[in-house]
Amino acid sequence: MKIKCFTVLFLILFSVSLSAQETLQSGFQIPSDNKNYGSFAFVEGVYHYSHYLENSDKLANIMKNRANTFEFKVGLQTNGEKAWEQYWGYPSYGIGFYSASFGPADTLGEPSALYVFYGGPIKRGNKLGFFYEMGVGVSYDFVKFDPITNPEQDIIGSTVNVYLAVKFYMQYQLSKRLDASLGLDLAHFSNGNTRTPNMGLNIYGPNIGLRYNFNPMRNYTRKIDPNYRPPLRPEFIKHDHPAFEKSNFLHIFLAGAGKTTKKQIYDGPTYFAGTVALDYTRQYSHIARWGTGFDFFYDSSLREDYEDTRNVPFKDLMHLGVHVGNELLITRIHFITQFGYYLYNRAYKGSWYMRFNLRVLITDSFGIQGGLKTLNGGAADFIEWGIYYRLMKK
Repeated sequence: MKIKCFTVLFLILFSVSLSAQETLQSGFQIPSDNKNYGSFAFVEGVYHYSHYLENSDKLANIMKNRANTFEFKVGLQTNGEKAWEQYWGYPSYGIGFYSASFGPADTLGEPSALYVFYGGPIKRGNKLGFFYEMGVGVSYDFVKFDPITNPEQDIIGSTVNVYLAVKFYMQYQLSKRLDASLGLDLAHFSNGNTRTPNMGLNIYGPNIGLRYNFNPMRNYTRKIDPNYRPPLRPEFIKHDHPAFEKSNFLHIFLAGAGKTTKKQIYDGPTYFAGTVALDYTRQYSHIARWGTGFDFFYDSSLREDYEDTRNVPFKDLMHLGVHVGNELLITRIHFITQFGYYLYNRAYKGSWYMRFNLRVLITDSFGIQGGLKTLNGGAADFIEWGIYYRLMKK
């Protein structure tokens, strides 16, 4: 499986080069004044000296040791041609492959992850800068909990899980092509209660990386004009932005999910859970909105709290909540963070909850949205999968 993922990343590199070649074959002319000709790509290897956030007594012997993890990334550096790139300080994005060794291979396994990442500057200098990076993807090859064959592994009940990561690092330009980095990161693996147990696995620690920058057009322009060399790094474009006008939005989010419970670990039934969220948001900058709204939740797993699971009043499976939150806007991708408080039926799930969602707009008014809704605090309740629709913009 690891070989297949490296193959995918190689094909991405090959496609970037192929597109450059096709551009030349379609009729290439040496640009006379384009200082950002081509694509500003990079490949990067990162080694993580990771430690566990211990959350299992049974796995204490494993979690007292460090974890060996490595990632390989292929990405693009933006140059400010589009307005959103300037609003976010010329970010980079791409796809990566993550590989880990978590102690004995027959307990936690040697999982890998395929993910997308996005990052930008906290402070950018001429050669030295400070940056952040976020990643989200799918991890696989975990050895899941089994009451007979793997009873000590009591934190994850599935072989395939969600991978989330955040990293802060400083990067120094060593040469025209090479950058070195040193940073700290946190990675999280869980399945959002689609299977139990689901305490999740969290690892953190320092990392060191080496990045190689290249412009795929350079290999082809030299065949036409050996004296012309497209730049390896972009010259960031700066221009005046249009005046920002604050806007108000009213929108709805409909979602469904499947979840299991701690009462029936490993082979328990999967219950349906659903969400209807009605939101008012106000965009206060080019890249962000604040908002508030109401949540209507339905959770059929609450039947387990009744002796007669078939005759449970509908109102006892419902929750009503109110939330406040913020949305970060990266062109058609929105990162949503919300904090909510239950107004009705609080006895089962505590007083408050959080939502971490990712929205991708297909049109200006319609999109898909998904992410984690938590219980009282940060513990996973279920993963919401659904659709977004904008009812009004004013």
